[in-house]
Amino acid sequence: MSDGPRIPLEKAEAFVLQLFRRRLGFASLEEAAAQGVEVVGSIRRRRPDIGDIEIIAPLPRAANPDCVQSTEDRLFRELNLCVSNPWVDGSGSLFAAAPDTSRAFGQAVRGLKPGFKACSLKLAAYGVEVGLDVFRYDALNAGWVKLCRTGPGEFGQWFLVRWKERMGIPVGDPKRQASVDGYLVDDRGNVVPVGSEGEAFRLIGSNFVQPDRRDAMVEAMASRRGSA
Repeated sequence: MSDGPRIPLEKAEAFVLQLFRRRLGFASLEEAAAQGVEVVGSIRRRRPDIGDIEIIAPLPRAANPDCVQSTEDRLFRELNLCVSNPWVDGSGSLFAAAPDTSRAFGQAVRGLKPGFKACSLKLAAYGVEVGLDVFRYDALNAGWVKLCRTGPGEFGQWFLVRWKERMGIPVGDPKRQASVDGYLVDDRGNVVPVGSEGEAFRLIGSNFVQPDRRDAMVEAMASRRGSA
């Protein structure tokens, strides 16, 4: 969770829709999702106010043969334009109370390069700086990345504990990892393919937990621990 400025959910969703339409070339969120580009994080969990925006997207085909995107890293190119050119239309800035439109409306914080696996930007939205985090995936970790990046963090930790128990990996052993470099691994350190979020839940023998119920589930688990 970001400690910076926050904006209401509906404004965050409007911001993302404009980002997708005007920079990434998608007419709708549904069209983007069909290409594997999806909004996750607190927006997907339907939190009432948003501190940062998280998106997942497939790696370019050169690094991910099963990917629907072209070998050219178009996502990098368009995000790079966000931090190198002003974003204006005929009526001026896209965002209310945006900064000087003669300058770029955002800045790269880390990781923005061709073929990136993760990058962070700060973009101007409604008079404040909003963080944009983009995470890439391939056919082997698509489901795990989606689950992990939807959050909250404690939910991902719960999942990994369940996975360790399933694999017979000692939960308290820090040297025995359940996730390495963004991939779920088994007790021998081999990558376990997780093609979808549903597959991730099946791997731990759990029913699918809807994104908007995951915060409540984490809070309930914390409450039970506190009363134990």
